[in-house]
Amino acid sequence: MYPTFSPASIETLGPVTTRVDGCFLRAHLQGQEQYLPYLSAAYAEAISQAQPMVMDIITSLTGAQVNAAYHGPPPVALVPSPAVPPPPREESILSAIERTGELRIAMRRDAPPFGYVDSNTGWAGYCPNLALALRDYLREEIQAEVAIELVELPSSLADRFDLVRDGQVYLECGPNSIQEGIEGIEFSNLIFATGSRFLTTTAKAPTVNPALALDGLAIGVLANSTNETFLQERYPAAAITRFDGPTGRADAIQSVNNGQIDAFLGDDILTLAEMDRLNLTQPPLTLVPEIPLTCEYYSLALPNNDPAWVATVNTFLRAKAGEDTWSTWLGEFAPDSINTLAYCLNR
Repeated sequence: MYPTFSPASIETLGPVTTRVDGCFLRAHLQGQEQYLPYLSAAYAEAISQAQPMVMDIITSLTGAQVNAAYHGPPPVALVPSPAVPPPPREESILSAIERTGELRIAMRRDAPPFGYVDSNTGWAGYCPNLALALRDYLREEIQAEVAIELVELPSSLADRFDLVRDGQVYLECGPNSIQEGIEGIEFSNLIFATGSRFLTTTAKAPTVNPALALDGLAIGVLANSTNETFLQERYPAAAITRFDGPTGRADAIQSVNNGQIDAFLGDDILTLAEMDRLNLTQPPLTLVPEIPLTCEYYSLALPNNDPAWVATVNTFLRAKAGEDTWSTWLGEFAPDSINTLAYCLNR
């Protein structure tokens, strides 16, 4: 439901309406967050003291009506063009699994608690166990003539989407932040919510102040991550050190602990889980600030040209097997995730 103004109100309010309506359009259509503070009752009351404001709430409008309500040509299309669906696959994934008996899944080895290598048990975490649960679920659902077995491939930040896009796997499981415009990729239902914060030492915490420019501070970040993009845009004056490979996160955290860099910017659940694996504690290490700097929503990465497969995976995530896997491996982090989600949805 979007607030707008009736024609009678527009005639009465003149420039006041134009000012409020312009702020709304700039904030919500152009993404210019600096206009959000003006969209408040106090602001509306202040600018309409000499001419009482009348506002109608319109619950539905056609595209033509929305465009007519804007004074002049809209800066962006108010009604986006319909997306062009990708061409369908030559063979659906469910048919391929039934024919070959292969459930091809890629998983991370460097992202506890989602996927990591344990010295005692081998591949461990949410994703390896999700793969097993999905295999068993499909065995029941498909009733294929051949036995369905897992084909597991390692993935990384650099190749995770390529593996799905090129058809090497049918699903990639890991801490995949939902992003728009990833060619060939559709994301599953949400599996986790977290946010990025700086890991630093208690001694250096006063200097790692996210409200400042971090000029000259040595900040580590994982290469090819959304956090790297955020760091480059928000703190261009920082001295950025990129870490990559299967041990990138562990190397970055150890670099903070050893004093080689001032801080490491990462998703807090991944940072905390890696610290636990490395037997590092807080203090002397600490996360700043108290609230996350970014909001990251994790999902499974799927091909965007097989809606039946996407629907099957989403149904599995809601089924008992999917929920039990989530509770076993991610349930202990649920309180922090819920707090982060509440903050992100209301910020």
